[in-house]
Amino acid sequence: MTTLSAYEVARLEKLQRNRNLLQSTGVTETVAEWNKEDKRKKKKKKTSNTSNNKKSTIPDTLKRRSPRFIEGSSEDVHKSLKVNDDEEEEEDNEFDMSQVSMYSCYDDHNKKKHHKDDMVKKRMTIKASEELGDRKDPDLKYVYTMSFHTSKPILAAGGHQGGISLFNITEEQEPILSFKGNHGGGWISTVQFLESNTSRLMSTSSSGEISIWNCDKLNTKSGRAQLLAKHTVRKGETIYSGDYCETTQQIITSTRDGALSLVQLNENDMSLIREFPKAHEGTAKSVMFQPDDHGNIIGSGGNDYFVKLFDLRVDKKSTKSVVSLEASNPSPINVIRWNPQDSNMIISASYSPVIDLFDIRKPSLPTMSLKGHIPKGVTRCRYVYNPIFVNGGENIVACGANAKALAMFSSKNGDILSRGHVGYNVSNMEISPCGKTIALTHSGKISFFSLF
Repeated sequence: MTTLSAYEVARLEKLQRNRNLLQSTGVTETVAEWNKEDKRKKKKKKTSNTSNNKKSTIPDTLKRRSPRFIEGSSEDVHKSLKVNDDEEEEEDNEFDMSQVSMYSCYDDHNKKKHHKDDMVKKRMTIKASEELGDRKDPDLKYVYTMSFHTSKPILAAGGHQGGISLFNITEEQEPILSFKGNHGGGWISTVQFLESNTSRLMSTSSSGEISIWNCDKLNTKSGRAQLLAKHTVRKGETIYSGDYCETTQQIITSTRDGALSLVQLNENDMSLIREFPKAHEGTAKSVMFQPDDHGNIIGSGGNDYFVKLFDLRVDKKSTKSVVSLEASNPSPINVIRWNPQDSNMIISASYSPVIDLFDIRKPSLPTMSLKGHIPKGVTRCRYVYNPIFVNGGENIVACGANAKALAMFSSKNGDILSRGHVGYNVSNMEISPCGKTIALTHSGKISFFSLF
């Protein structure tokens, strides 16, 4: 006879106490018995439908929640999920609850933004997180953009061929949601979670579309998240960047023709409310609202070598920038980032081996130019790289072309504090809301690094 362990004995005793408690309150059936009864009812209902020869309108290949599990090549799957521009309205379709809806608030991410005076000023250390591991979606060959949810342990990624994937960052596993987020084809340039208390996700695409998704629900026909609203800017011009202001519920985009478009997000749709048609000479590559929660100041960078600032409070007929910041090296600006704790400071990265740090109150020249993240001898980077502020804006982390390393700078004096080898070329970075985790992309793989 097998001897029960102390744990098993304690478990059986607890189960018996629960049964006695239920019986004392007049409840004689257990949850398991209720579930069995529900299953019998569902089975009976299903048999009734079969007898009436009612066939499901959902193709067998689309009954899975994520297209990555469907048999056949990913190309065939994508063709089966292709949606035309004149697709039927989402409200006419049926929806299931997605795995995203099962996630509650995550303690490490459910934190308010740190006040500048509350930040601990110390020298930071970056280390690969073995605990979090790597993430990869076979259907997302290249990742161009990422966004952490502010209160759930979820990271959204978008990129090649319109793919959007959502990952659980606490467990190393395949995506909890994967779908095509671009009706017109092309690539996803921006993904961004909109609010901390919802799973609404904004995406922008190279076909000029802004889409708002409810990631808590899945369309049973297409396998995608529920599409809440869609808007096309500049007659389908490629959108290179987008940003959302929660205070005003407005979206700003930058497009290939050098324009910025301000869009109001309403309950069920979006509407264009203002444009800056010639914000930049050439392509407008990057755009962001100033992080002061007012949504009045917009920063953008473009192929004309300038970072430009626009004030939405000035004459609405005016399309001119209020401040122009010229890069230290004549090279197209690909990325801008505001300091999250000091809204007067902004950095820009181009194809040059220099990151410029500007104080918008002194627009004549960059406050400092950061060097050392790019190997010596490299005069022009081969691809776009994305520096970020960390440690409450005290430091800047950057990756460099062919460097296969991360470099950390002081945002106070521009000194390079550390430089560490990571073994691959990093194409994009994003920092978590709590400021403790950095997500790095290299091709289609996402790796996590911890800040100490």
